[in-house]
Amino acid sequence: MTKIGDEINELLQELEKEYKVESMQPGDITVDDMERVTGLGHRQCTLILAKKVQKGELIVFKAKNNKGFYVNAYRKSDTVDK
Repeated sequence: MTKIGDEINELLQELEKEYKVESMQPGDITVDDMERVTGLGHRQCTLILAKKVQKGELIVFKAKNNKGFYVNAYRKSDTVDK
């Protein structure tokens, strides 16, 4: 629970849940990573990863890359804590 002083702030809890930026873990990838390794174009890599998310093979989350920019990062769905 998010507290300000001794008070639990429900609005901050909701905002934290909605906008929290996760850290990338070893094994997570970005579209740029896939593009660099495969030689495919950015749009094609984006579509491939989106299809894998739809199939439940990957999860997508917001993260910051090593340059500090917000990116969509992808992780195998079987590595997600349940």
